[in-house]
Amino acid sequence: MLNTLKIFIRSLKRKKTKSIITIGGYAVSMAVTFLLVSFIIGEKSVNTGFENGENIYRIKRSDEKSIVPITLRDDVKGKIPGVEKMCYYSIWERLYKHEDIHEMARFIATNDDFIDMFSFHFIHQSSNPTLSIKENIILTRKFSEKLFGTENPVGKILEINRKPFTIAGVVTDPPENSSFRFDAFINFELGPILRQGFGNDEQHVLLNSFMLLNSHVNPEEVNNQISGMIGHWKAFKDVRLSIEPFLKVYFNSLPQDNMEHANVSMIYLLSSIALGILFMTIFNYISMAVSSGYERLNEIGIKKTTGASKNDIFRQILTESILVSLLAMMLAVVVSVLLAPGFSGILGKNIELGSIFSQPSIALSGILIFLTTGILSGIYPALIFSGMSPLRMINYQKGFKRKGQMAGVVMVQFLITAVLIISLLFIQKQMEFVKNKDLGFDKEMMIRLDLGAVSAGKNEVLRNELLNNPEIISVSASGGSPMQIPGSSTNRFNIAGEEKMVEIKSFSIDENFIETFGLKLIEGRNFESSDKNVCMINEHLYRELQWKTIDGKILMGKKIIGVVKDFHYENLYTEIGNLQLQQFQGYFGFLSIKIRGNVPETLKFIKRTYAKIEPEIPFSFRFYDDWIELMYQKEEKQASAINVFALLAIFISCLGLFGLIEHVTNKKIKEIGIRKINGARISEVIIMLNSNIVKWVAIAFVIATPIAWFAMQKWLENFAYKTNLSWWIFALAGLLALGIALLTVSWQSWKAATRNPVEALRYE
Repeated sequence: MLNTLKIFIRSLKRKKTKSIITIGGYAVSMAVTFLLVSFIIGEKSVNTGFENGENIYRIKRSDEKSIVPITLRDDVKGKIPGVEKMCYYSIWERLYKHEDIHEMARFIATNDDFIDMFSFHFIHQSSNPTLSIKENIILTRKFSEKLFGTENPVGKILEINRKPFTIAGVVTDPPENSSFRFDAFINFELGPILRQGFGNDEQHVLLNSFMLLNSHVNPEEVNNQISGMIGHWKAFKDVRLSIEPFLKVYFNSLPQDNMEHANVSMIYLLSSIALGILFMTIFNYISMAVSSGYERLNEIGIKKTTGASKNDIFRQILTESILVSLLAMMLAVVVSVLLAPGFSGILGKNIELGSIFSQPSIALSGILIFLTTGILSGIYPALIFSGMSPLRMINYQKGFKRKGQMAGVVMVQFLITAVLIISLLFIQKQMEFVKNKDLGFDKEMMIRLDLGAVSAGKNEVLRNELLNNPEIISVSASGGSPMQIPGSSTNRFNIAGEEKMVEIKSFSIDENFIETFGLKLIEGRNFESSDKNVCMINEHLYRELQWKTIDGKILMGKKIIGVVKDFHYENLYTEIGNLQLQQFQGYFGFLSIKIRGNVPETLKFIKRTYAKIEPEIPFSFRFYDDWIELMYQKEEKQASAINVFALLAIFISCLGLFGLIEHVTNKKIKEIGIRKINGARISEVIIMLNSNIVKWVAIAFVIATPIAWFAMQKWLENFAYKTNLSWWIFALAGLLALGIALLTVSWQSWKAATRNPVEALRYE
């Protein structure tokens, strides 16, 4: 063993460049694998910090929604044994005031069962710390310390939207690694409430819910019992219920569930890439080891003639492979620490490498994996060289004919690389499509000003003040806005003689909304200030109901006066559906401001004007185009991740090609010398050496094309509106892969082609 170690060290010193490439490439691949595994472990551990987590279940609907009517609670508790607690909740941001602090905070509107179910323990509490008292508020430890330091704040007052709340307690914070993020608890009736109706005679208040089951209860039985519990309501006639384990909720995002969720497609993507990189690393080492082995044939041949057995040679080569793996693993730990901040930014989540090293079982598994990697990497070259005859080795014969297996190594590497390049190009194309698609409304130079409940009543005053500036073209107040629709309802309509349930999104606007956003009326008229109980609908709903005219039509108690040409009121993941625009004289949540130019000065004017009317409330605004781009942040992160890993895959593939071309040129030294003596030009020799590389890369690309096409088809299913899978992207990816391959091998080919033929033949 000691002798093998000495030989290994001498070999590293003698071939410094190749050793650095082999171990360095191996280390980078392992470091990336460390980081990806850490990220995936972190995602898998979300929500595991709650004491009762294994017995908590979310109620969800068959139409993939998590909001259920609050009347369900009485039915569940009365008819399903084993349900210990059930809670409702919604999470929202509101402005709070404490002394001179005016900031936004996240509040969870819920009931006492939520606190008990998720095991929030009181640090400070009043004599009656219950959320059933609507004026009570319970703070988390972190929020309490932010406002009051270490002081006990029980009994003090905190204002939320100018409404006073009495602090009834302070509880422990939610676990850092959880789906919930909030600062304080209030009564669920004070939070935002969604409603779903059936015509005008049935209305339901909807909220998210969880239930805590007794540990002895069979969840499947509860699932069967709850299934049809809301089917007796007209609004939910075709809806079935089911329960979902809380520990799976993080990986299943449902509309309006108010929780943070995993980017599941990113996890699958990264898992696949991690496996791909690991296999590429193994193939890369095999390629380099075989290439290096041919340079050591004399050494191995002499050992065999002096008595070394086939098993001795096999053990030596395999041990060297394991030593390379161990060296690379130690270096990978250092590299992963250096790369962690950059990867955290790409993945949008802090990567805790301690999640691997702090858990002995995971750390041990990691070591075993990389030891196994070293063994797998070394078996192939060990079998090759331990099985060759001593005479063949000493005479340095290059008659070994298994070049097809080496070609297979390159093909697999470039197959993975080509898939990543094609995927990256398609994702970038889809992102450009999303950013540049006509949404049907004007979003350029448009500001979205968040009014908040406290300033909503002053929107008309603020609007008139803003219009005094000639740089401001138009101002509109609304209860929602494009890309943020606050309400929906389900109604039954008679369509072509058949009763159908139709879901309709809605929000309130003023008479300036149509002009401000550049919307088009295809029938009827806009709102007027004298109108009452009127609304407009979009073109899609008009077609859905199969109406010939809107004359005399009523929708949810409001007379329809106009039809608006379809525009995207939600992101491009969702098809344009049914929309009602209501005229409303009361609460408006937003001002949309269309400006001409001179953005810095105009923003200063808007801020000054807002501060004059609402001096206590922070100024909060966004540009519509920037805000809409943020909605596709998940895909942007996927593109960034693929970009980085595609570059890494290209790097590893190039290392593999480097080893392969060296292997090929070593085997063809004699042939090249003879060709040159017979008059072959340098260009002809280079073409001869590179032709096989081109063939292998082309085959890899042909195999990669349908794989990438299928993967991108599945990815594009996330979008209701998508770009085409253009042929030129495949062609460009193929040219890039081929160009990278030729650049990698051309230097080695040129060196071999320009070598003195006398040097090539002197060993003969």
